[in-house]
Amino acid sequence: MNSIKSWLVVWTLALAAALTPLSVQARINSVTEARLQSLNGLSNLLMFFNSSFENRDPGLQQQYWEAFEDVRAWAAKQSYGNELSQPIDNLIKSIKRLEAEPDEYAHMRPVWINKVVQNHARLEQLLQPHDKANTPETRMALYLSMQNLVYQTGTFSSINMLLMDGRPDIMELLDTEIEKELTIIRQTAQSKDLVTKLEARYQFIRPRLVGHQEKWVPNLVSYYYHSMVELLGQIQSAPIVSG
Repeated sequence: MNSIKSWLVVWTLALAAALTPLSVQARINSVTEARLQSLNGLSNLLMFFNSSFENRDPGLQQQYWEAFEDVRAWAAKQSYGNELSQPIDNLIKSIKRLEAEPDEYAHMRPVWINKVVQNHARLEQLLQPHDKANTPETRMALYLSMQNLVYQTGTFSSINMLLMDGRPDIMELLDTEIEKELTIIRQTAQSKDLVTKLEARYQFIRPRLVGHQEKWVPNLVSYYYHSMVELLGQIQSAPIVSG
């Protein structure tokens, strides 16, 4: 697992520069990218602060700070930026408060993590109506990022899941939507080899995402999430088969 953790840090740092329209980039160009950036930022924060898994890697901390600062900078340029400023500011404040909690009071961290999750949920609620994600690849990337976040949240027994109103069947719902997008991608993608890899990776990690969990593997789930987003970027950049 330690080798997976080390590779994950290298993978996620390289991902920003490697992907195309689906990438979680330092420079945000769309609402979809802003949502992906904030979803990934929160997922990385949860990995960093999960005391059951030794993820206190400065690389993860740097990534979640860069993600939220990038979203804040992007939001300030939008015509509806005023409505986004408060939840983003509250999100930043709650992260700083979480980081300030000393190790001897680690039992208090879930309180502040819940605040972070709450503020992120408010931001996601405001961003979603503005999102024009109109390809199966971008929609699937968002569903996968939500799955990753729900999984990272689930490894904490005391953290409230507020994404999509905290539906108890959220993983099953996301799985259904992902399968729908996979069906479309399978029919339209130019590279069948890339689609085969995408399907194989999702089917490998799917048992960890849907159903009861007895053994948590947050690093592995995050690794596969990023690998699938990379494949989606490659699929989207290829020509679409007409007819």
